[in-house]
Amino acid sequence: MRGRYVVELWRRKQEGRPVSEWRLKPRHEMSPQESARAYWTFEELHALLEQLYDKWKPNRRFAEQCFLEVFHALSYRWLDESHPDPEGFHLDIVGAVSELRLMEDGVDSTGEPNTLSGIVFAGTKIQHDFALFWDYCSLVRDPRTPEDQALLDQGMRYSSFWYGHANTTV
Repeated sequence: MRGRYVVELWRRKQEGRPVSEWRLKPRHEMSPQESARAYWTFEELHALLEQLYDKWKPNRRFAEQCFLEVFHALSYRWLDESHPDPEGFHLDIVGAVSELRLMEDGVDSTGEPNTLSGIVFAGTKIQHDFALFWDYCSLVRDPRTPEDQALLDQGMRYSSFWYGHANTTV
């Protein structure tokens, strides 16, 4: 999920909009337009990595470390059996922290990068953002087709990467 989208949902909640306009929902319940706003595509992430490889060649390892600066994973307790955050308790916290994370654009008053995040996005064609693994939104929920179940199984296997990688912020 895009950090900017989390902030968008949180701001809607802060404005007092109806629950249907800010409540978290799984990706498969979103319209294609909302999904495109909410989630990074493989192509976008791959383009960022390629731009970092170009920027930091021949130091590919540093480029990969910069790339991993973009990723965060959320670990939290579900507040209801049917929905992890029915009243937006977690969204209030994660939205505020996400906004702070995005405010840290990583450049000083002269426009030079002064944080790792600034280094990652400086000179790329990609807007400063981050990727958040929020399992409820990212993994397929009930009801599931056999194809959906296969995607969920694969997602559960790979979710340990999000939580366990040395360069992921949890």
